[in-house]
Amino acid sequence: MMNQKSIRFILILSMFIVAISFAADSFVPTDVLSTQYCTSAEISPDGKWIAYTVRVPRQATEEPGGAYGELYLISVKTGEIFPYITGEVSIRQVQWHPSGEKISFVTKRDDNKKNQVWMISTAGGEAFQVTDFESGIYSYRWHPSGKKLGFISVRPDTKREKQLEKKGYEFIYFEEDLKHRNLYIQDADMSAEPEKLTEGATVWDFEFSPDGKSVAASISPKNLIDHRYMFRKIYMIDLATKKMKQISDNEGKLGNYAFSPDGSKLAYGAAKMLKDHQVSQAYVVNVSGGESKNLAPPNFRGHVNWVNWKDNNTVLYRANEGVWNTLSTVKASGGERDIILHSKETGIVFREPSYTRDFKHFAFVGSSPEIPADLFYWQPGKKMQRLTTLNPWIAERDLGKQTVVQYQSRDSVTIEGLLIHPVGYEEGTQYPLVVFVHGGPEANYSNGWMTRYSTPGQVMAG
Repeated sequence: MMNQKSIRFILILSMFIVAISFAADSFVPTDVLSTQYCTSAEISPDGKWIAYTVRVPRQATEEPGGAYGELYLISVKTGEIFPYITGEVSIRQVQWHPSGEKISFVTKRDDNKKNQVWMISTAGGEAFQVTDFESGIYSYRWHPSGKKLGFISVRPDTKREKQLEKKGYEFIYFEEDLKHRNLYIQDADMSAEPEKLTEGATVWDFEFSPDGKSVAASISPKNLIDHRYMFRKIYMIDLATKKMKQISDNEGKLGNYAFSPDGSKLAYGAAKMLKDHQVSQAYVVNVSGGESKNLAPPNFRGHVNWVNWKDNNTVLYRANEGVWNTLSTVKASGGERDIILHSKETGIVFREPSYTRDFKHFAFVGSSPEIPADLFYWQPGKKMQRLTTLNPWIAERDLGKQTVVQYQSRDSVTIEGLLIHPVGYEEGTQYPLVVFVHGGPEANYSNGWMTRYSTPGQVMAG
């Protein structure tokens, strides 16, 4: 039997739960667990199709595990959506085959415990396996010819390591049992064993040169997260000789990098100096060697976080600037930038784009205070188009108004933040305030969707 103290506690708890009521039709915790997100967008070489993935949360009645990742294809012209691989699947790292006729991705299938590269034809049919590496695949890239692909993995376990594991020797010695992440290249038809290109260092990512004769790869001395953050340099690797030479002179953090269309130059994102907290600058360097040139505006109050090319002489970069982001072009020789897309004007906070080489068709994953993450299509000079509505039920919810606020710190620095008003807010009425303070300064929040399990903004607003 329960004593009076237990009964009193239950009554108080019940009153507390009743007191935490939500405004009618507001965003509730179960909505957070039902929200779907577009997670990637890859446009076809001819700009007619976009392959995209959707994060689908598991239901409470399902076995524990991560969210599912589904693959879809959409026609840019008609907007017709074709579900390609859906259900209890995990599709990631989607890429178009250079022919434009197939889509590749990484997943685990057919009881294979390791991630492998698979491919499916845009004409339909079943997906087929492209790699079968014992250690699995971390990441991959297609050779420009489409006849080969490169991938990153660790060496397979030795016979002794497998025997010890079977006997229960699964302990590890920190920084002593490290396996380097190596770069391999193989034929797309798996007609021969993969060829290992690197040894004695860890490769984190890589890009093939346009002519397919070399690879740019970011490499660090050890396979440690601190090395991933702080000690990566870009090296050129000749595929014929396997000779390597360092090409970037960055200090500290390194971002992505890309070859110019003619292969003569490399653009990359990096920190400005060793003590910088984040990648923030856009650099360009000649592949043949020489000093890197910083293309970011002087005293830039933002973070350049992705770089690529418009043409052989023009660099394209995405930057976070306050709670907004921008897409800009700048001459590889330097000069003033040209902002070609601004989220403050479109209302859509966008991720790095996938675009056709003629610079006429762009695909983005975008969000706003009312849109968690959907697929968008854009042609320079025209209005951005929303191609998916993954959560139509959100239109039935009453959301708190999200605004940008600014105030002065005691040392006269302008601080920026996002304020979500209570649902049904009335001017002059006092409300409880929940403050979510981001420690920074490695990252910032943009004026997009702010309601996830860790930052349930609209739930609290309700």
